[in-house]
Amino acid sequence: MSVTDETTEGLFVCFDGVMTKLHSIRANEAGHFLAGEGVKPEETQAPPFVAAMEGKTYIFQVRVSSYNFKANHQTLTISRCKTGRGEAFKKGGC
Repeated sequence: MSVTDETTEGLFVCFDGVMTKLHSIRANEAGHFLAGEGVKPEETQAPPFVAAMEGKTYIFQVRVSSYNFKANHQTLTISRCKTGRGEAFKKGGC
């Protein structure tokens, strides 16, 4: 899913388990919130589950390997994340 605003753009790739844990919807259901063909993403509102992330803090554990540790490679694997300070890292996402 591509997300953009006036300042930058980003790409979210999310698996069912992580999407369900963060937003109580499956990844394929999240895709239905995307702009349709011919609609400019910057002229649309962020999907509710993306807007709900605004102002929250997530801490991610990033897995770096020889595959993604290259100067021009900007894709990282999130192996674990947590939403609170006192909570241990959970395998498979928040």
